[in-house]
Amino acid sequence: MRLAAVQAKVDVSQLNIATMEKAREVTGTLEKITSLGKEVRADINQIIVAMQYQDITHQKLEHIKSPLLATATASMAEVAAKTRAAGIAPAADAMNETPVKVRGDLIPGKTKTVDVELF
Repeated sequence: MRLAAVQAKVDVSQLNIATMEKAREVTGTLEKITSLGKEVRADINQIIVAMQYQDITHQKLEHIKSPLLATATASMAEVAAKTRAAGIAPAADAMNETPVKVRGDLIPGKTKTVDVELF
């Protein structure tokens, strides 16, 4: 009986050692998983910040797009009006096969200064 008790004690000790080793392995694996989880969380946070920045930038660009387009359109209209007033044919008219009427005071050899403000 004594021999069986000693053998059982040895078996239990070996089982405890094996269990402790498996517990260390599980702890190491859990630490690795936790570390990877933190890295993934940090990457997701960076993505969220980048998306928020992109959204804010998009909103700001949309906010200024309309005034910029309106200003550019008005400037182009003003340039076109001054060009027409100076008797210079627009490119669309130059492509037309019908001759473009040019003001009489702009005949070749005469010069005229025209102020044009683009922006």
